Parts: sequence; structure tokens; C-alpha cells
Amino acid sequence: DEAQTGTNANRKDFQQMIHDASLGKFKMVVVHRMDRWARNVDDARYYKKYLKKLGVRIISTLEDFEETPEGEFFEVMSMGMAELYSKKLARESIAGKLANAKERRIHGGTPLLGYKVQGKKYVIDEKEAEAVRIIFEMTLQGYGYVTIRNYLNTNGYRRSDGRLYTIHLYDVLRNRKYIGEYVYNKAYGKDFNGKRNSRKTKSVSEVIRIKGGLPRIIDDRTFFKVQEILDERRRRTAGNNPKTKYLLTGLIRCGHCGKAYCGGIMTSHDRKYPTYRCNGEKD
Repeated sequence: DEAQTGTNANRKDFQQMIHDASLGKFKMVVVHRMDRWARNVDDARYYKKYLKKLGVRIISTLEDFEETPEGEFFEVMSMGMAELYSKKLARESIAGKLANAKERRIHGGTPLLGYKVQGKKYVIDEKEAEAVRIIFEMTLQGYGYVTIRNYLNTNGYRRSDGRLYTIHLYDVLRNRKYIGEYVYNKAYGKDFNGKRNSRKTKSVSEVIRIKGGLPRIIDDRTFFKVQEILDERRRRTAGNNPKTKYLLTGLIRCGHCGKAYCGGIMTSHDRKYPTYRCNGEKD
């Protein structure tokens, strides 16, 4: 389980081992220490008991816990200390990141479109920033994502890594960093299954938000006018797509482009009818 935290038992190879144990493929698991088995007491105890029912023992090479109530107690204490250490380490790591955020430093990852990183801080990448301005201006003029994407790619605009632009521009248009607002700690981290929920945000008190924290690319008037346009598009879409079940959802595709059909509502003579149309490239 290389580069995967022991605080989460939903690790691919770990679960494969549990599955293999259920098939009777081995009778013993050898670990360096019990904190290599798991750094979560609940998971460690649950899976140890599960394997014990299958006749599989867990042996630690550095620890010798007797099969007695006292030995079990000290084993739980050892795993509890490992879990405490892991949680304290995570807390210190978060504190360090928050301190860096208040200094407007970058925490790694791919730089935001329109910026590059110098000295652990954002500076404007002029070529990409020009593309960002075009995305906002064309949205302001009423163009759709496909048209904007085609314009950028046709006119030689590329991402810094050479990739073409796609139609996924919504997050760009909603990002307040383009008006110079540094934002950190807005979204929750990964859940138990390792998935990140980018739409779920934290309370205002938890979010670090610094106006003028990084170079501005878009002026306020343009940015907030675009927000109004996006809000209106969302209202229109919600009005055209009420919470209705469409029986053919996921079952039919366009014979021309191969994209999925999506359901909608058509009104005729004061009656509403479910309809299906291609979800391919269109404004």
C-alpha cells in the first residue's frame, strides 16, 4: 500500500489481503509493527477479529503481545498511541499549511489557469492570463462554452503544458482568485473512501480569504457581471429540468456523435412532455 495512509482501511492491497484470507490462501500475516497493520484502533481491532474467525493470525516482528487480557490491553494501547501520533501529525501539518496560507504561499499542485508559481507564490502567466480574459469576455458577450473552447484552440491558445482547452470552464468563471482574492481551506478534504468533495465548503470562520492576496487578472465589473449570467443560466436550466425521472436515462446515445442523450421537458398546449436530446457539443 505504497503512499497510502494507514488511518484508512479502504486500501486496495489491504482489502485484497482480506479477500484472500476469506479464500483460505494463508494462515498468518506478518507485520513489522502493529501500526503497519492499521493506525486506526477501530479498523485494527475489527479486521484482526475478522481474520481470527478465519483462523488467520497476525504476528508483529517487533512486538510480542500475549494472548491474555493484559496482552490484549497493551496491544490496544500500542495501536491507540499510533493513532494519536498520526492525528497529531496531521494536525501539525494542517497548522503549517494554514500558516503558509496566511503568508499567501502556494501548497503545490497544478497552478491555477492564468498563473505560474515563483518563490512559492502566484505570478501571472501572461499567455494563459490572456486566455482567461477571453473566456470571461466571451461569456459576457453571451457565447457558450463550446464556442469559447473552439475559439481558443483555433487561435493557438494552449495550456502551459500544451493541452488544448476543453468546455469545462465553469470553475474558471466562478473562481474569485481571478479578482485577486486568495482563498484557502474552503473545501473539505478526502472522505473515508479517498474521494474529495469539491462542492462541499466549510464555514466562513474556517476559510482563509485575503483580498489582494494574489495578482488580479479580471476586473470586478466583468467578474460579477459574469456571475449574474451564470446564475441566470442556472435558473433557466433548473426551470427546464425539474426533478423528473427519465426512463431512458443512460440507455440511449446519439447515432452521430455517440454522446449520451439527456432528458428534458417540452411544453405544448399547456401540457408537459418528457423529451430526449443529444448531450453532445452545442451551445
